[in-house]
Amino acid sequence: MAVAVRGNRGGGSGGINGGLRAFFSHRIFISATFTLLFLATLSALFSPHPHHHPSLPSSGNAYVQRTFLAIKSDPLKTRLDLIYKQANDHMTLVNAYAAYARKLKLDISRQLRMFDELAKNLTDLPLKPSYKSSLFEPGSDVDEDVLRQFEKEVKEKVKVARLMIAEAKESYDNQIKIQKLKDTIFAVNELLIKAKKNGAFASLISAKSVPKSLHCLAMRLVGERIAHPEKYKEEGYKAEFEDPSLYHYAIFSDNVIAVSVVIRSVVKNAEEPWKHVFHVVTDKMNVAAMKVWFRMRPVEGGAHVEINAVEDFSFLNSSVTMAAPPKPTRIGLAGLAVMGQNLALNIAEKGFPISVYNRSTSKVDETVVRAKKEGDLPLYGFHDPESFVKSIQKPRVIIMLVKAGSPVDQTIKTLSAYLEKGDCIIDGGNEWYENTERREKAMAELGLLYLGMGVSGGEEGARNGPSMMPGGSFEAFKYIEDILLKVAAQVPDSGPCVTYIGKGGSGNFVKMVHNGIEYGDMQLIAEAYDVLKSVGKLSNDELHSVFSEWNKGELLSFLVEITADIFGIKDDKGEGYLVDKVLDKTGMKGTGKWTVQQAADLSVAAPTIASSLDARFLSGLKEERVEAAKVFKAGGFGDILTDQVVDKKQLIDDVRQALYASKICSYAQGMNLIRAKSIEKGWDLELGELARIWKGGCIIRAVFLDRIKKAYDRNPDLANLLVDPEFAKEIIERQSAWRRVVCLAINSGISTPGMSSSLAYYDTYRRERLPANLVQAQRDYFGAHTYERVDVEGSFHTEWFKIARQLKK
Repeated sequence: MAVAVRGNRGGGSGGINGGLRAFFSHRIFISATFTLLFLATLSALFSPHPHHHPSLPSSGNAYVQRTFLAIKSDPLKTRLDLIYKQANDHMTLVNAYAAYARKLKLDISRQLRMFDELAKNLTDLPLKPSYKSSLFEPGSDVDEDVLRQFEKEVKEKVKVARLMIAEAKESYDNQIKIQKLKDTIFAVNELLIKAKKNGAFASLISAKSVPKSLHCLAMRLVGERIAHPEKYKEEGYKAEFEDPSLYHYAIFSDNVIAVSVVIRSVVKNAEEPWKHVFHVVTDKMNVAAMKVWFRMRPVEGGAHVEINAVEDFSFLNSSVTMAAPPKPTRIGLAGLAVMGQNLALNIAEKGFPISVYNRSTSKVDETVVRAKKEGDLPLYGFHDPESFVKSIQKPRVIIMLVKAGSPVDQTIKTLSAYLEKGDCIIDGGNEWYENTERREKAMAELGLLYLGMGVSGGEEGARNGPSMMPGGSFEAFKYIEDILLKVAAQVPDSGPCVTYIGKGGSGNFVKMVHNGIEYGDMQLIAEAYDVLKSVGKLSNDELHSVFSEWNKGELLSFLVEITADIFGIKDDKGEGYLVDKVLDKTGMKGTGKWTVQQAADLSVAAPTIASSLDARFLSGLKEERVEAAKVFKAGGFGDILTDQVVDKKQLIDDVRQALYASKICSYAQGMNLIRAKSIEKGWDLELGELARIWKGGCIIRAVFLDRIKKAYDRNPDLANLLVDPEFAKEIIERQSAWRRVVCLAINSGISTPGMSSSLAYYDTYRRERLPANLVQAQRDYFGAHTYERVDVEGSFHTEWFKIARQLKK
């Protein structure tokens, strides 16, 4: 808010005329004052004596009249008037605070009742018979003893009023500010809703609320985000956003420039800018622009900026009323993003009353509304962590579904403040297994139990039945076993898709490898699609039919099923099919990279999974690939090197067999990695049981997982799936088709890193002797690393360089 101060426009040039005007103005003012005082005195003296009313006036002419009479006739009446005025003033103030409380919908509060009671006492005080007859009867003299008693009572009540007002003033003032803010936001929101109903564009609405130049800036910032999404990925939650030891500021604005100026001004003048946290609240349509601005122009000094939409704060939205559970709930869930919401609804639907909590309380409200709509499910929302924790039956069990890393630590810190010994926290996110082991030890020191539980199946799986992989405290697992058995996906021939995985971080580790296998599976399917489309020239309709048919046989799986669906979906924004309009850049969240890193650390070959990760890296180089295509096209190389005449039917069958054989290699690599880590950590994991719980609910669910389970049931110490008699037979039968597909792709210039590396893995594993003897000889030549012999035991070193030099002479 700007305040304009107007200065003396005449400057110093008033001169004599200015002095005379000032002098005569002064004289006129004094004369007028004395005249008014004289007339008022005459009026008071010659007016009839007023009749007292229980509500004695405290201001205006009537009060002036009463006061002059009191001065003339009775000093006790003057004292009575002053006492009564003091009581009346405080009664007015008390009534004002009571009115504010009603406006703020605090009718049931203790303070409001006290204010009302005090105002009534002050009003009724002069009506007491003893006071009315002795102090307020017309024409009667004031009884001094009664006046003292009246004065004493008034002072006591005034003292109480002042104490109450001092206690309530700060909280009421804050509530009034919040209410004004809510009123403003609701008014704006109503205009937005009305405009949207009338078909107005968001840009037009924005243009009306901010200057045109700022509107254009916001549009450019949003355009920048759309053009370069990889540069503006969500940074996620920071622990500093809720650190009470830092300085926190709330800024409500749709003006990106104004927000930037305010933040930079504070930071510039701060001695320790890294201790300042700015919480910017803006309209939903401006969030993206604000985030791009501060990503392009980071605040110096390490200050922290959090940007949220108004809708993220429940106190600005009174449309949802939270119902308290009739008795303590069976379980709690914190973190209500897509997976959290759906898992909570799944648990409630299975008959387990559940309490839910989220840092952004709008998610709590949204989940409560969904629970009502989806069958009035026993789900109860809480906006603060303390009431959330206390609403759960003991020993308490709370599932967290928040982003991996520091948000998990912050959530644990928030919840554990209200937990008691024997309570349990379960992390259901994609967390690094060593973090889970660290947290389990830290929780044990507090007397709390801890589980790291992998949850697979995405949004649909979480809502209707996921595959779950809990690991850590077995005691904690027993707390929640009855819930997990009902909530998990149910497979008719093998039961619920959940089992106790093992100790420590085994649950998170198994889920990580599951995701690595998923990376490989998706890459192999994409390569099959590329060969069929680029070499076989299959249309999307044909691809839809092919994958639908494949999903009826040995390739029956969730990923093949959704691939068939994708090929059948038309573009709702233009001509053709939607899949052809999707940008060829694949995102990732880190579990695939962790899997490859662990494979390297454990010296376990996982080339199919690694090649799928490399393919994602290369897909991210879209701009570079576009330029590279221009360079090589100028040299005579197009996307497809040669158009080969193929038999479509034969090609489709060959690709099916190549895909199946490659998938076996991908799963074999994942299982070998899990076994290696189990041996290292002493987890005693059962690979067959893992295959069983992956048969339903999860992303990699497939019919041939049942055969993998049977392979490990036949031989728990199976070195590799490739040497299981049944799988070995199937790969031998398919290897010819597999090789034809890889050769066809290579000759056509189509990259098939997943299929090629899977075939190389198979060929390498099946050969008794490899060229590794030469590599080891080279290592001994230049680094004296020694080598072993095939005919004599022991380690050997040869002076290769000396011998070679002698031979060259």
